[in-house]
This record gives sequence, structure tokens and C-alpha cells, in this order.
Amino acid sequence: MYVEYATAKKWNYARRAMQAAGFTIRQDAEREGIAVFDPTNKTQVKLALRVARVKTGRQVTPAQLAVLAAARQKSPLFTSNPV
Repeated sequence: MYVEYATAKKWNYARRAMQAAGFTIRQDAEREGIAVFDPTNKTQVKLALRVARVKTGRQVTPAQLAVLAAARQKSPLFTSNPV
């Protein structure tokens, strides 16, 4: 995974955290680098998502879907026959 930061300090912090978690650093520049990780290792995946600043989506439960569907039915904007 390619990682780039605005400052060398941020890259060095992320690089050290990745190395501690078992990543392999393939390229190490001043503010950027390439790290390789094991996608089956949950700890490494979690850190990779955090370092890459990936936001995970919410998991909607069936109960929440039912509440949303009921609210949609009550809405004056809802039409059963969309144009």
C-alpha cells in the first residue's frame, strides 16, 4: 500500500507503527513509502485502514431497516409508483 503524508514526522510515526505490526516496508522516502501487509492478519488490516484513513461504513441491522421502511411509508414524499 502506498502512503503519503504532509510531513516526515507523520510518515515516520506511521512507518514505525507498521513495522511493529509486522508490515514489510518496500520503499521508504522522506514523506512517503510503500508497505506490504498480510490481508489475513486482522491486526495488520485494521492498522492499514487507519493509516490509509479509510472510513468504514455502518452495518444496518434488519430491525433498523424495518424502522426505516415504516418511516418511508408514512412520509408524504413517498410514492408507491415512482416516475
